[in-house]
Amino acid sequence: MLCANVHSDDAMEIFVALRSPKITVIGLTTIFGNVYTTLATRNALHLVARRSDIPIAEGSHVNYTAIQLDPTFPKNIGQIVLFCGAFAVDRSVNPTAETNDLGDEIPLK
Repeated sequence: MLCANVHSDDAMEIFVALRSPKITVIGLTTIFGNVYTTLATRNALHLVARRSDIPIAEGSHVNYTAIQLDPTFPKNIGQIVLFCGAFAVDRSVNPTAETNDLGDEIPLK
């Protein structure tokens, strides 16, 4: 399951995951970030238009995490793989946090 704001960097995340023989994409949820959630959903629909086996769900329009909504959520997850960070660009908030990570740091703990 991928959760992304589906802007240019997240689009690459999705392409990498879809092409990887080690990753099975079972769905995609969209969130706000570099773009509003509605645009992220539209972008996601375009990216996987030919993949009817990948459902897309529009996520929250505000900064909530599944952990805040359901504290037992982590017990249902087998593995989490993060595509995070920025290298040699001005988008990073500080040397250890990329913009999206800092805005929703609860899952990173």
